[in-house]
Amino acid sequence: PLVLAGMLVDVSFRDGLKEETAKAYGENLARWIEATRRDLGNPQLPIVMNRAIPPVPRTPYLELVRKAQDALKLPRFRVFNCDDVPRGGDKVHFDTEGRLEMANRFAAAMIELIKADR
Repeated sequence: PLVLAGMLVDVSFRDGLKEETAKAYGENLARWIEATRRDLGNPQLPIVMNRAIPPVPRTPYLELVRKAQDALKLPRFRVFNCDDVPRGGDKVHFDTEGRLEMANRFAAAMIELIKADR
C-alpha cells in the first residue's frame, strides 16, 4: 500500500490578488490542512509550505496572506521563508537556481519536522 510520508505545498501569489481571498486565507488554510489530513487518513501528516513571495504590483493583498501564513501554528506544519530565493525576470516565478534552492529548503524543513517527532 502507498503511504504518504509528508506533503510539500508550493504556494502561488493568486490569493493576494483580491482583498476578500487574502483576508480569508488564514482560516481557509487551517481548514484545508485539517481536511487534507482527514481525507488522507493521517491526522499527523507533516506538511511543509513555502511562504508566499513578497507582494508585486499586481498582488496588492499578498502581505495579508504572508501574515496569515506566519501566524498559523499547527502541529507538524511549517512555513519557510523564500524571499531571498532567485526569481526570473517576472520577479514572481523562480528561475532554475531558485527551483533548486526551493527543493533544498523544502527538504530541510521536512527533515526538521520529522526529526522533531523522534
